[in-house]
Amino acid sequence: MPKETEEIDERPAALLAHELRFNFFRTMMTTAITLVGGALVLKGAVLPEAPYDILFVSGVSIAAFAGICAFDGQMGVVQRLEKRKARPSLWARGITLMTPWALALGAMLLIMYFYNHFPSSGS
Repeated sequence: MPKETEEIDERPAALLAHELRFNFFRTMMTTAITLVGGALVLKGAVLPEAPYDILFVSGVSIAAFAGICAFDGQMGVVQRLEKRKARPSLWARGITLMTPWALALGAMLLIMYFYNHFPSSGS
């Protein structure tokens, strides 16, 4: 394993790995922003009288946190390329694992909120 102080590998495969990580974070950030915006619009348009309970607030907050983590991951990739670091830090590797799970948790909480507050069509 390369040490933190070693210079970045400039082979095409290594540069492609950085580009794929950047694109992964870009996709996660776009998804998080879309999820937060869609939840706010859906709540305001369809359920204006429904209360803002803990599921809604938690879902939006966690999805926004996932977007912030994805943005931090993108900036980390750019900074590593500028500093010519060979390997991401422990924080950057943690962000890579945490972002999709936080996004999934936020989406799950929002789905539970809308499932509980939409009027049932069967009765």
